[in-house]
Amino acid sequence: MANEPRHLTNAPIVEAMIAFDFVVSGGLDDLRNAFLERIRSRYPNQAPIQKAEITFNAEGSTGKTNVVGARCVSLNGKNVCAMNENSFICSRLHPYENWESLSSEFRHLWEVFTTSGALTVTKAAVRYINKIFIPEGSEIFDSIFTYPKLADGLPQDMSSVFVRLQLAIPEPPGILLVTEAQLPPEKPKYVAIALDHDLQFPVTEQTGDVWKLLEEARRLKNQYFFASISEELLKEYA
Repeated sequence: MANEPRHLTNAPIVEAMIAFDFVVSGGLDDLRNAFLERIRSRYPNQAPIQKAEITFNAEGSTGKTNVVGARCVSLNGKNVCAMNENSFICSRLHPYENWESLSSEFRHLWEVFTTSGALTVTKAAVRYINKIFIPEGSEIFDSIFTYPKLADGLPQDMSSVFVRLQLAIPEPPGILLVTEAQLPPEKPKYVAIALDHDLQFPVTEQTGDVWKLLEEARRLKNQYFFASISEELLKEYA
């Protein structure tokens, strides 16, 4: 029997997201407008996403702004749904509840979104952004295992950091984008670090059930997170 996923009572997650990239047959504007109306009672705070286009020529430049999507926030301000010309995202802000709640909300919104049009999913993604606090003066390498190693000939006092890695996921085939960045001071005597894991998987005719793919992405995001930080640090969020 497979082991149950590890669970942290006070997980350091500041935002968790599930996303599909898609192509649509037919008019996206009508599909989007119908979707926004259907979810308005649960997501009343709706704002357009705009894209500016600027054209340069011998006479100067001209520009125009087009509405390409919308960002919707739930009544409690904790759930966000956004879509543009080719992507659909559902996220949960802090405090994070659990995977079941997030994935259920995403699936419900996606099914509402696809009611009025034919869409084909081309990519599935799961992204979790964590905020980790490290005591000042401690060795960060002892707490977060993916971190830049300084050459011996360089100054060793690191005042800030930004790391971005793209790693191949062998099975199911995909990529893992790892981003780490030092955040502005928040807690006295602690350094705040953002740990961002973005798992992306192409969806093809050979992929199979895309919902099972998301469940596998969930398993991998847990595996990668717990492999990234020390057991001692995990005790802070247990």
